[in-house]
Amino acid sequence: MVAIAAIALALQYSKRSRTPDDPPPIERIIATVSSGASESRDWRERPWPQIASANQPLSRRGRAVRVGALIVELEALAANGDSAAAKVAAQVGELLGDYPNGVTTVAAYRALADVEAVGDSAKRADAARGAETLAGITEVRLGAWLEAARIAAVRNDTSFFSRPDTWSTLWIARGVAGEDANTRASVTVLSAYIAEPQRDSRRISVALDALLRALAN
Repeated sequence: MVAIAAIALALQYSKRSRTPDDPPPIERIIATVSSGASESRDWRERPWPQIASANQPLSRRGRAVRVGALIVELEALAANGDSAAAKVAAQVGELLGDYPNGVTTVAAYRALADVEAVGDSAKRADAARGAETLAGITEVRLGAWLEAARIAAVRNDTSFFSRPDTWSTLWIARGVAGEDANTRASVTVLSAYIAEPQRDSRRISVALDALLRALAN
């Protein structure tokens, strides 16, 4: 199945007229998240370890992917006025704290770590743009797309995967995986499930968790 799925991914990608530099803009990714997303609790269980150990520190890629995923989590919560959004904003700020020249963006997320301020969508959008510039546009947007996809799968919204950006983003994920065979295989398995005529949201959800876990370390 893995070999067949790899061919399917290549064929789907080859239909595109140009090579994309990055996943879709973070504003477009955020727009795909339903305003009722926070009502579903299953996606809130993050697939990656909460704390990187001293023996296995968080990589630059992993940090950026987590930032992107948390930005979407923040948006999903803030859209419904969930007080947990402020806590997530603080966590994004913590992840960005080790980047050089990140003072302004970190301050923006610290300001959003307030139940009143976090409701300001313009401030969240400005902070998100700063985060992707600081941490890396490709990896942050990839993390954001994967989290939006996780939310869609949990909500059984398989139409999410019919969007034009799906195959190019999966191809980018394969490139970001580099020489990591296990992560590349995770991309291939996810691609196979998405390519099925009758998509199984449960299997897609499990595959998304596996890929996000692999990329976020």
